[in-house]
Amino acid sequence: RDLHSFPTRRSSDLAIAEAITKAGVKVSRAQIDLAEPIKQLGVYTVTVKVFSDVEAQVKVWVVAEK
Repeated sequence: RDLHSFPTRRSSDLAIAEAITKAGVKVSRAQIDLAEPIKQLGVYTVTVKVFSDVEAQVKVWVVAEK
C-alpha cells in the first residue's frame, strides 16, 4: 500500500495489524501501540499488546511497492 494512503495513526495501526494477521498471527488494530503514524520508508519497532500484561516488540519494514 502507498504510504500516503495512511496519513493517520489509526490507518497505520490497521495496516500493521492486517500485515501481521496475513503472516499467520491474528492481531487487531486495538492491539497495535503506535505513537504516531508511519509516513516514511524504513524499519520500525512496534509494540503489540498480546494480553493486558504482556507486550511483544515486532519489526515492521516499510518498503516501496514495485
